[in-house]
Amino acid sequence: MKKILIIDDDELMREVFSTAISNEGFTPAEASNWREAVELVRQEDFDAVLIDLIMPEKNGIDTMLELKKIRPNLPIIFVSGHSDVPTAVEAMWLGAYDYVMKPPDFRHLFQILRKAMGIASE
Repeated sequence: MKKILIIDDDELMREVFSTAISNEGFTPAEASNWREAVELVRQEDFDAVLIDLIMPEKNGIDTMLELKKIRPNLPIIFVSGHSDVPTAVEAMWLGAYDYVMKPPDFRHLFQILRKAMGIASE
């Protein structure tokens, strides 16, 4: 079963995404900050990461860069309610797979996830 790491400092958002991911047949894991995320990625193999942009200590882009040091080919998808075109372009330029606005259309998000993980769309 494919494992997806959700990184968001908002507990409710993590719960919403975890539930949606579970309902879609994937295994979710959660991290509330960059330290937890780095530790999880060191310990486990994830097939994709969903990450919020605005978080305390290190933002989503800096967190992504830390994760890419550990697993350079890990697909990372930003899911954020606070963004603009230059930030999205920067994230993609630095290695993000995609960028989705909150609240997401989960059907669309799961299409992106499947493509990122090399799974044919259903």
